[in-house]
Amino acid sequence: MQPCSLGVLGGDARQLYLARAAAADGFSVALSALEQLPESPFPACSPRQLLDSCALILLSMPVSRDGETLNAPFAPRAVPLGTLRFSPETRVFGGLLGTLPARFPALQVVEEYAHFEDLLTGNAALTAEGALAAAIRETPGSLAGARCLVLGFGRIGRALCGLLPALHAQVDCFARDPSVHPQIADLGCRPLGLGAVHAPYEVVFNTVPAPVFGESEMQSLPSHAVLLELASAPGGIDSQAARRHSLRLVSLPGLPGTTAPLAAGTLLWRCISARL
Repeated sequence: MQPCSLGVLGGDARQLYLARAAAADGFSVALSALEQLPESPFPACSPRQLLDSCALILLSMPVSRDGETLNAPFAPRAVPLGTLRFSPETRVFGGLLGTLPARFPALQVVEEYAHFEDLLTGNAALTAEGALAAAIRETPGSLAGARCLVLGFGRIGRALCGLLPALHAQVDCFARDPSVHPQIADLGCRPLGLGAVHAPYEVVFNTVPAPVFGESEMQSLPSHAVLLELASAPGGIDSQAARRHSLRLVSLPGLPGTTAPLAAGTLLWRCISARL
């Protein structure tokens, strides 16, 4: 294939919009491990062809979900990480790269999306929007007047606490660090500390990637409560306890790629291009 200035390797629907934004900025773009993505105007090639012809490679976030294969839900077959051969001159961007730099020590420049504060903040806002959409879809009631719990006050938890009161939800937010409690209160939410997460919440949003919501906390929930897991594995909600209590637990991996791929892909390209 002809050399391309930029290659997009793997990922979800947001990668198409990333590629379109890059092309609009004058880059020649090729895609690989995205062959089953509909409506792509870009040439498709094998991972080897892409890595041989592009000096700039954009991977997804995360690069891998299992540590062994490329995160590539639109690829026709699994792409083992061990089959990828990067040139020493290749510049690579990717998210949650994990052991990738160690596997390919010849790589000279590897840019980690998790270090881009502008990307993390923007993604948190889009993720919170997607979580609200899921809550509205999954709950049998209305968020207006509903008693909601947000677990964690990181970027996503903060974004949720900013959005939910505007929908007239009654919002409690659990945060271990008492120094952030005034910030929670300023957003119109009630801050909670350790041992205080017991109430008949109708919607629970978890953003903490560690066990925080289990058997004892679920005993106070009504049968129609909906639990939304936003954190990465192992998550913060005890899935077995939720099953024992017959509570609906909805796992939401891949936000905002599944709910706002245009906005997420465009944001990603804007953050990458600012660093080229």
